[in-house]
Amino acid sequence: MKITRRKHQRKAIWFKAGACFITAILTIGAVYFYTSQNSNAPQSTPKVAQTASKESTPKFAELSETPARLKIGKINVDAPIIPVGLTKDGDMDAPNNVTDVGWYNKSAKAGEGKYSVLLDGHRGVNERAVFERLNEVAVGDTISLITSQGTILSYIVRETETRPYQEVDMKKALLPYKKGAQSMTIITCEGTYSNTKKTYDNRTVVYAERVK
Repeated sequence: MKITRRKHQRKAIWFKAGACFITAILTIGAVYFYTSQNSNAPQSTPKVAQTASKESTPKFAELSETPARLKIGKINVDAPIIPVGLTKDGDMDAPNNVTDVGWYNKSAKAGEGKYSVLLDGHRGVNERAVFERLNEVAVGDTISLITSQGTILSYIVRETETRPYQEVDMKKALLPYKKGAQSMTIITCEGTYSNTKKTYDNRTVVYAERVK
């Protein structure tokens, strides 16, 4: 499993913290395959720790604004969102510190419905990080996304899962959670850190649907 490497002069903490990103499982081939599809919903649904409700999907006029800040009150997250692309190795790039959230800039912008807003962030190794408590988020919790133009979008968590990183369904993560929905997917590391593989063995994934 690949992981984005930092410059040799950076401290060892950044190599471990950087490993907390989902970058290792989002390759160029996968990205361009998924973003080239016209499907409106994932084709596979793995077993999950918590499952979604069957509430009706609200309809919104589509916006197209850059995500700028993420707030999750339950776990005291109030963090800036940094647009990230791909490294030369085909992995999703990462912010330079453990306090920012990364937004994959080929996923949806805030208010768009063709894809999900795909976010990731550090869990942290030797210091506090933005998503160290992401595994506490549960179905029914609320998340706020603030755009670069000041628009506030509200989401409700529909599903969470924690599973081995090799089993994360990136098609499900990138596409809308359900047909017609405006969605957000948040991913971070979980479990035990491997010095050999330079990453954690699990991933926690949160799927949320816009409700306001």
